[in-house]
Amino acid sequence: MKALKKTFIFSLMVLVAVGAFAQDFASAYENLKSIVYNDVVAKESEVLAAYNDAAKFVSNDVEGAQIDYLAGLFYMNNNDKAKAGSYYNSSLAKSKKSYETNPTAEAYCIYAEALSQNCTVQSSSYMVSNGTKVPNFAKKALALDPKCAGASYSLACYSIYAPVPFCNLKKGLKILDETINTSKLDADDLFNYYSTYAYVALKQKNTSLADEWLAKAAEIYPNNKNLKMLQKHEFKTYGEDIDTSAANVE
Repeated sequence: MKALKKTFIFSLMVLVAVGAFAQDFASAYENLKSIVYNDVVAKESEVLAAYNDAAKFVSNDVEGAQIDYLAGLFYMNNNDKAKAGSYYNSSLAKSKKSYETNPTAEAYCIYAEALSQNCTVQSSSYMVSNGTKVPNFAKKALALDPKCAGASYSLACYSIYAPVPFCNLKKGLKILDETINTSKLDADDLFNYYSTYAYVALKQKNTSLADEWLAKAAEIYPNNKNLKMLQKHEFKTYGEDIDTSAANVE
């Protein structure tokens, strides 16, 4: 009986330790995410400190890919394409290693997200060669988890932000509408969805609707650079000067 009691206590201690470890990464990851998304006030030193803190608790390649993606996002929004590309490439390598050994929705999703963003900081030839691969990986994620919000968002962005002839606002909006109330949405997912709705509204010259979506986004990350730009009714267009005639659409 004493042996069984000791075994039970030891098992409980292990479960508590594992739970605490997971929570440590989750907390550190959320902290990094908040700093990166509030990049108007974030300093590079703060981002790197939060990145290093999260890296201490990384237990698999997907988690490593996720924090690399966030670091790449920060540098991309601060117009440092070289550093952004370096982190995105690292995210791609880790998520690819993960899905090749253990295909999961999370691995395919972060690969699609990193590939999509990497196309905005790499050469025109990289965009042409790799941009059309994004939907394929997003669909792989959704096949494993139909409620994967990041994958649905990547699909929507492929239609909304893509250069001609791939840009299709109506198709992108349909994807957003179909998933915003049914997928598993974290704070960053909601922010991205709201901001993209605003972007589309501005493209359609509906500033009042755009402002409604921006107000929702501002409740989540009020100090985001892209948000501030959209609030001025300004927005970037992606890849409209890229020659996509040689693109191999999958």
